[in-house]
Amino acid sequence: MRSLPCFVLAAALLIPGDLHPARAAVGLPAEQSTSSLELIVIEARGCPLCQLFRDEIAPAYRATARAKQAPLRFVDVSFTDPVTLNLVAPIEIVPTVVLMRDGAEIDRLVGYTGPEIFMSVVGKMLGDTP
Repeated sequence: MRSLPCFVLAAALLIPGDLHPARAAVGLPAEQSTSSLELIVIEARGCPLCQLFRDEIAPAYRATARAKQAPLRFVDVSFTDPVTLNLVAPIEIVPTVVLMRDGAEIDRLVGYTGPEIFMSVVGKMLGDTP
């Protein structure tokens, strides 16, 4: 498998690269929800922006009401089969956040965007009005 690029925010930005093995679980069930929606975060071991997503965005998102509507689930790109996961296109950049409804992709956000943009885009993906 070819390696996937990680977008770099700034050349001087240094973040520890390895994802903690216990946190890099593959295909763990989504957090408890009665929703048919979920956000799958496809990440790669050693990706500094994937780690930044886990550190900055995931906790903030989980504290919102949206997290009950569409809980987060992290999946390692090395173990991701686009067909099995019902993705409409391959994953070429990590992190990629895929909004799934009833097990099928309906939207995606590619790359690390930062917390504010992430919350805004996910809100629009989930039907929030500006």
